[in-house]
Amino acid sequence: MTTESERDSGSLRITVKDVFHAVNGVSSDVGEIKGALQTLTADHANLKQSAVDHEARLRRLERWAYAIPTTGITALASALIALWAANAR
Repeated sequence: MTTESERDSGSLRITVKDVFHAVNGVSSDVGEIKGALQTLTADHANLKQSAVDHEARLRRLERWAYAIPTTGITALASALIALWAANAR
């Protein structure tokens, strides 16, 4: 307990119990932050893998999208040449 003269002088008394409670509080906070950080790290790894997979799927789709018009034009040209050759006989 503080005495009247200690209160008047503005002095402060910090006990070992006070320090113990403060350290335990900080330790608990650090534990929570560590858990949150581990969760964020795992989520980031999952998102990174998902982005790589998404990019690969987009690349495959783009290859098909660009290949179809070329294939269609080639098939149409071949059909027209075959028809022209058949009519020329």
